[in-house]
Amino acid sequence: MSPDTVKRIIAGMPYKQVRTLHAIAVACILVAIAAGARFVLGPVIGDGFAFITFFPVVLIATVVAGAAAGLSALVLSSIVTSYFWLSPVWSFALTSDALAALAAYWFASALMIVVATLLRVIVAHLVESEARAHVLAHEMKHRVGNVLAVIQAIARQTSRGRTLLEEFNQVFQDRLAALARAQDVIQENPNFPTNLRQLVERITQPFGQRRFVLGGPHIGIDPVTASSLALLIHELGTNAMKYGALSNATGTVSLSWMKDGDRVVATARSGFGSKLLQTAFPPDVGEARIDYAEAGVRCSISFGLAAPIADAPSVGSAMARATGS
Repeated sequence: MSPDTVKRIIAGMPYKQVRTLHAIAVACILVAIAAGARFVLGPVIGDGFAFITFFPVVLIATVVAGAAAGLSALVLSSIVTSYFWLSPVWSFALTSDALAALAAYWFASALMIVVATLLRVIVAHLVESEARAHVLAHEMKHRVGNVLAVIQAIARQTSRGRTLLEEFNQVFQDRLAALARAQDVIQENPNFPTNLRQLVERITQPFGQRRFVLGGPHIGIDPVTASSLALLIHELGTNAMKYGALSNATGTVSLSWMKDGDRVVATARSGFGSKLLQTAFPPDVGEARIDYAEAGVRCSISFGLAAPIADAPSVGSAMARATGS
């Protein structure tokens, strides 16, 4: 038997929980059918095989509707068999031999119920695991595609205006490292929205977290937005180290965010960073703009949120401001 055939058989087996009343109804129907079959077979097999049609019923009831149906079928079949086929017939006053036969029937049936119940549990686990595997495979394919698209965009943007391979390699590796840190945050809780604060802390770590002042509630963003935002924050930090607040010993960068309907906003400088800021988000995902004010460069980024981590569903705004002397 091929593995695909086994999978189809397992997928076709009943495994879902059945209500108690439905289980009892299934048991009654099956016992009635078994009793009718036993009456039909009576002239052929006599009274020596009282339980011959009821063993399959207990097993089928358990497999189809669970342990409750199996136990109900066992009790009902015992009552029917004791009255019609165990000695003395048409009476519940059983002889010692009849009681021994009934006890053996109970033992064998109880064993079948246990085995069938375990089978149902195994089948349910296999079916659910298969479903989870399909979902995870689809999600992994989607995420890998998104990451590859981001890497291709990084390569294109990094190669523009650069003729030295060493310069390209250094900048490209730094940006890939930022993307990798973002993926680490995403993979820590793959089934939940990415925590914006954790993402910002992880991306700003190489620049010195003490130079960044962070403020805002716990907000969740989707993985695609998290990857793009990580690159933006990395570029803002890189520009701040080259030209702005982080280029001296006293400058600081302030990054704060707040809920604002179903969007978020942030603030930062030009070069590759400005080009990436302007093209990193698809039009339906987010937008960015840069304001070169005398008090400091301000970059505002607006993007949609997934679900907040700790409070009601909403989206917010983030604002980053770099200051220094």
